[in-house]
Amino acid sequence: MELQPLLSVDYSVIEPKINHLVTVYRNYHIVQGEILTTEFLDSVAKEINSLLQETGKVTTSDLCLRFKLPTQFLNEKVLARYLGTTIVGVLEEGTLYTEDFVVQYKYQIRGVFAAILEPVGISAIQQKYNFIPKLFQRVVQALVRDGELAGELLGSQFSDYVYIPSSYEEARLSYINQFLASNNSITYEMLSKLRIPKASEYFPKVGIEGLALNTCFVLKSIVEDIDLVVKEAVADKTWVDVSLSAETLSREDVQKLLSTACPTIQENSKKKESELEVFDDVFVVSVEFIKECLRKFEEHIREDVKKNGPRKITTNSAPEPELDESQGKGRKGKGKRQQKQQQKQVKAKAKEVEKEEVDVEEIVKRLSTWFGSKKLSASKHKNSEENPSEEEFFQLLAEYIAPTLEGIRTKEEANLKQNSASQQRELLKAFQQKFDALYLHFQLFSEALEEVDDESIKSSLSNHLLSTFGEQLLNHICLGQAQNEQVDVTEVDSKNRKSVVEGLPKSIQTLLSTLETSVNTKKLDNFKVGLETVCDKCDIHRRDLDKKSSKTLLQTYRASALEALTSGTELTVGAIFHYILSAINIKLLQSVVLVNSSDDKHLQYLLSALKGEVSDYVYEKLEACFNSIKDNLNAPEGDLEEAKELLPECKKFAVESLNLKKFSP
Repeated sequence: MELQPLLSVDYSVIEPKINHLVTVYRNYHIVQGEILTTEFLDSVAKEINSLLQETGKVTTSDLCLRFKLPTQFLNEKVLARYLGTTIVGVLEEGTLYTEDFVVQYKYQIRGVFAAILEPVGISAIQQKYNFIPKLFQRVVQALVRDGELAGELLGSQFSDYVYIPSSYEEARLSYINQFLASNNSITYEMLSKLRIPKASEYFPKVGIEGLALNTCFVLKSIVEDIDLVVKEAVADKTWVDVSLSAETLSREDVQKLLSTACPTIQENSKKKESELEVFDDVFVVSVEFIKECLRKFEEHIREDVKKNGPRKITTNSAPEPELDESQGKGRKGKGKRQQKQQQKQVKAKAKEVEKEEVDVEEIVKRLSTWFGSKKLSASKHKNSEENPSEEEFFQLLAEYIAPTLEGIRTKEEANLKQNSASQQRELLKAFQQKFDALYLHFQLFSEALEEVDDESIKSSLSNHLLSTFGEQLLNHICLGQAQNEQVDVTEVDSKNRKSVVEGLPKSIQTLLSTLETSVNTKKLDNFKVGLETVCDKCDIHRRDLDKKSSKTLLQTYRASALEALTSGTELTVGAIFHYILSAINIKLLQSVVLVNSSDDKHLQYLLSALKGEVSDYVYEKLEACFNSIKDNLNAPEGDLEEAKELLPECKKFAVESLNLKKFSP
């Protein structure tokens, strides 16, 4: 500011020139409008050093006031440049100290620490003696590092450090050694009171061998003792609760010791065939003991199955899958096969749900009876007779062997069933043969119905098919399922069918009830769907009707009709006329519907099917015969005068090899 009056130039002109000058010549500095040279800063540094040596210490704030310099400029351009050269001293937290001051401070701090006999926090010492924090930290760390303090600092940061005197450390180590000699372990809680935060680091440092667990540190001798207990349990083919052999340890500590430090268990994990198992982290059991238990149970199960037979299967818990009506339509195609596969999967799951499992509580009771402490000698079992953990162990063992016992029982039951397999196969074979015959006839007559155009007569014929072959199929399926469930029944009819069905599994009851409803309500389409569903659910094979089977059935049916006409057996006129029409229909049309010989409309339909297929003479004779008997279809042949002349001639049409299309006397 003094340049303006001297140069008589405006300050706005002077300032850019000065800034350019400072930029070009680094020995110039502008500070608060004043130009300072390097020579001036040298003189300031010398004056600061003189002042420092006189007083021993001086603050940067006092220097700023003295030389009218900003704090930042003083620190960056003066102290940072000249400290250690022109200025001889130490800068800590805005204060300059001489080396002598620092040395005296060091002696003072060392004296304070020399008088400490027990652990004390560093911050407490600093506050008590009002030591300068940063300088105190620097000096203390240097003293410990150089070994001038007989102790050590513990902590994560300086403000939290605790100073442990060597005398205290020696006394503490002596106490720990004495405690371990008596107890073989020491808890982390006690170590924390002794100001030892990390046992895993402390004990290796002082040369004590052992294992750091979850809640305590244990000597190597405890590990060896527990390993010996485990070895003896394996050698004696028994079990042991390791927690009882190390009562001072928590359950978590025992678990960690066994899993990480027990030599026997670690060696066992490397073997192909395990010699032991560990239950719930603390129970060690010999594999030979488990095998002995399984042998006892196998004998018991074999006797039980032999005496009481296989277990009964409950059917209350398995939900029945809902099926669409479309499942009964069509017998071929990819969709049908997928549907059957899905139904089998559902059925398999249902069986799993229904299966009665082994009772774990019963296993526990038998283990207590066979292997309880009262049953074992002291030399055989390492646990006391009043073993509080025995019940817990038997519960764990029971849950462990339950799946194996289930397999044993299943195998024994399978063996028992296999002994009667031959009889079962014969029953199944007989069932399937009869079912095939009934189902093929049902399909034959069902397909014939599709050719009937008159809905009224078609409905009546459908009802008759359901009341005959439909009901026979229903009864036969009920009998087969009853035999599968070992229900004592040899025949099923409308009288005992309800009681038989009630003895079957719930899922089967529902399906058979649906099938029975379709029979009672005369719903042929519903019956077909229900029949396929029942067969899929019950694993009943359905043999589809093909051309060859259809032809064979028709010829067999015609042969039966001809035999009835020629055998001389007394029949009603309706039955005789029915056989005549059926035989002629099969011969000429290769088709026939199942009719009720007592129903004149049914016989009328069979007769009408021949119109145009036989000569007019034959048809007129058949029609005349029908008209003479239609009002007395249930009358014996010999009791009806009107039919005595016509029936014998009509029989010839069916029995003799005549060309009925052209026949005329």
